[in-house]
Amino acid sequence: MKVRGTVLALLCCVSVAAFSVEWSGTVQGEYAATSSPYQTQKLQTLLTLEARGTVLEDARYTFIPKVYVDAQDELDPDHSRPDSYSHINGTLYTDQHSRVELSEAYVDVDMLGAYWRIGKQQVVWGQADGIKVLDVVNPQKFSEFILDVPEDSRIPLWMFNAEIPLSMDMSLQAIVIPDLSFHETADRDGSYAITSPELAPQIIGNQPVVVAPLERPPSERWEYGLRWSLFVAGWDVRANYLNHYHDREVYYRSADTERLLMAARYERNDLFGITASNAFGDVTLRTEVGYSSDTFHLTQNLANNGIRQSEELSSVIGLDYQGFSNTLLSYQWFQSRLLSYHPAMVRRKQTHRHSLLVRRDFLNDTLKAELFVLHNHDYDDGMVQPRVAYQLEDNIELWLAMDLFYGDQAGPFGQFDTQDRAVVGVRYGF
Repeated sequence: MKVRGTVLALLCCVSVAAFSVEWSGTVQGEYAATSSPYQTQKLQTLLTLEARGTVLEDARYTFIPKVYVDAQDELDPDHSRPDSYSHINGTLYTDQHSRVELSEAYVDVDMLGAYWRIGKQQVVWGQADGIKVLDVVNPQKFSEFILDVPEDSRIPLWMFNAEIPLSMDMSLQAIVIPDLSFHETADRDGSYAITSPELAPQIIGNQPVVVAPLERPPSERWEYGLRWSLFVAGWDVRANYLNHYHDREVYYRSADTERLLMAARYERNDLFGITASNAFGDVTLRTEVGYSSDTFHLTQNLANNGIRQSEELSSVIGLDYQGFSNTLLSYQWFQSRLLSYHPAMVRRKQTHRHSLLVRRDFLNDTLKAELFVLHNHDYDDGMVQPRVAYQLEDNIELWLAMDLFYGDQAGPFGQFDTQDRAVVGVRYGF
């Protein structure tokens, strides 16, 4: 007994000596109001805590819980747990005005010749701003459409993530995802509920509508992907492969003499992609191309259960210019083409979107002003986002922003033409 007690005491001392923790966090408040009519849309406080440290000698951990409190409750009026989350993901607690979630929780360790990150995390593939081509490893929250910053809108997933060095300029990343969680779409009564015919199934006929329960994929159908990275002659080149489910459910519609039946399920896809970027003086060129083997699109009638399938080729070309002092100019051209197009599809065979970002720093980088414009050529709709941020102290930031939509209400941006808003925010770090 004495020997056993001594051994246990030594193990405890080693564990305590090898364990460390550092805490930090932020408190962020945001107020948003719409203009037509004037209405408070969001009065939210977000507390983010972050613990980092070591476990034993070679393992480092990160633990990030978040607490949301929204006194207004216009963005997320439905407080039930969405069916899009797997049983190992989702909020820990939710009620009418608050939500608690474990945002990220992972361990970093070097072993077996690879750098491993195991746990709940975000993986970012792709370089495009505003519209995602290859950045689809993590699903997204759409309670504020695409207005939230990407780091906050992505839904972290439980996964195994290994980075394997192959040479000085080459590496391979492998991910395995047992967490089948998907997009958290905006509530039907929320401010940014989807109504565009391109994205939301339309009611055809006068029959009563019956919505079947969401069909989730089998839990054993894990997702997985590979990314090969190479740096050569100034070019940063990356090739991706992702075998995954589309994060947006596919709605199949059928009708009989008495009812219209709508049934949703998630469909599988193979995504192949490549990115390349290089700097030429003050200009940086970014390119991104993605090929999807199976995409699913709503049709204007109920033939083929209201869905048509097609391969899709998407791309973005970006140019960043930093030749002006303290200024960034960034232009992007997005294209998407359906390779097996059918005339009954609501979406067009080829789509074009353009974005422009202008950002400038003033007062020794304490004042930042930017303007982001995204225009959708197909519906002549889009959004405009001016923003000014001021670093009052090292740990205090203030900002004022506007989110303005325009164009055809059938378009993905014009559908929110009545949701223009002004946003005031403050963030305090500790």
